[in-house]
This record gives sequence, structure tokens and C-alpha cells, in this order.
Amino acid sequence: MIQPANNTSASLSCWRRLSALSLGLIVSVASVQVTGKSLTQEKTNALPTFTAQERELKGGETHSYRLALTAGQFFYALVKMFFALTNAIFDVSIAVFAPDGRQIADTDSPNDRWGTEPVLLVADKSGDYRVEIRSPNSRVAPGRYEIRIVSLREATAADKSLASAQNIFEEAEHLGGQQNATAKRASIEKYQQALQLFGASGETYRQALTLRAMLSRFAQLNDFRSVIKYGKEALSLAQSLHDRRLEGSIETFL
Repeated sequence: MIQPANNTSASLSCWRRLSALSLGLIVSVASVQVTGKSLTQEKTNALPTFTAQERELKGGETHSYRLALTAGQFFYALVKMFFALTNAIFDVSIAVFAPDGRQIADTDSPNDRWGTEPVLLVADKSGDYRVEIRSPNSRVAPGRYEIRIVSLREATAADKSLASAQNIFEEAEHLGGQQNATAKRASIEKYQQALQLFGASGETYRQALTLRAMLSRFAQLNDFRSVIKYGKEALSLAQSLHDRRLEGSIETFL
């Protein structure tokens, strides 16, 4: 706080004006912060609820939803992709934002234009979360997606482990997308962590996708011995799922 230099009326008047100005600036900044937060909440509150449904999504379009959760709840949903045309190149990615607007998930599984994308989290605070389903490529033909709710309950230890597996997988994807070899090796370590957790949770499909992503990183590092080793495991998992598309994508590495 600025203090008056002397006791003259002029100095006192000047000090009062400066004090009022400082207080006004503090109030203004606080007002902006509160207003920004409330605007974010109001925007999310106005969104449709994230429920089981099927919708069309155009290329480059984003559908936003509101997901109300209380702290400690586990939420698991799957977004399955369909195509308007048999040869359409249609893919979706998923983003999830916390009640404060912070992005907490960015999912685009290495399953190309088929399969499912998960919405998988344990709420760390109560409030309205925002889920965005995106079609990244504006040039593709419209496609369709289906939302299926798998679980909504108080999180168990197993639920937290599964949510952690997905978070680690997304970290691995981010590292693996970088061009340097160090980041790609670090991504493989993350994939291996996620692989163990998915296996413990009985998520065979996520295990297979994790292995497929690892194959791509090993190939980029010219580590073909590891490609063969993990490729056989990935192919066996895909065959157990009777997923011919996933099998075919894995076979290209072998």
C-alpha cells in the first residue's frame, strides 16, 4: 500500500486517489476472473446431456455435451464410429474438460476409422464436465457415431486402475507422436505400463490397441526384433476378439 509522503492536505488527497485507484483495479481483476469462470460454467450448463444416442457428424464438426459428476465417481462410455459410405474415411477423437475448463483427456485411438473411443475418468471434483466428439478432417464425408454408457458408479480400486491406464496410454501417444527417438522410447515405456493395467482390468481390446501402437514405435526405431515379438502377442489378442480389421492392421507389421 502506498503511504502519504507528508501530512499536507494535497499529499493526503493524492494518496487517497491512488488508494482508490489501486482498490478499483483489484476489484476489476477479481470481477474478470469470476465472470470468466461463470461464463465457462454457463456455457457447459447449456449443453445437451452426454447420454446414450446415435448422431451424424460432419467432417470438421464438433459435438459438445455436458456430463454431471460428483467427486469420486467413475464414468466409462464408448463412442463407436460408423460410416455414411462404405469407403468413407471417417474418424473421431474425444476431448474431456473439467468443470474449471481444464482439458483432462484427448483421445484418438490407433484404430483408424473403425472401433471405439473411450470416455474414461474418475472425477476429482464435483461439477459439469464437458465432452467433445470431434471429426478432425473437414474434407471427409459425414459419418455417424453411437454413444454407449458402460459404467457410472463410485470408483473402486479397479476403476481407478483402468482410468490410470487410459491416462498413461494418452501420455504415450503424445510422446510417440514426437519426432525424436528419445521420446519414442519413452512412449514405449508408457505403453508397457498401460498394457499391464489394461490386462489387469480385462480390457483385451485396449491391450491389443496398445500393442499395435507399440509396433508402430518399434518400427520407427528400426527395432524389428521387438516388432516381431510384440506383433505375435498383438495378433493373438486381435484373433481372440474376432476383429479382422484389427488383425489386418497388425499383420502389416509382421
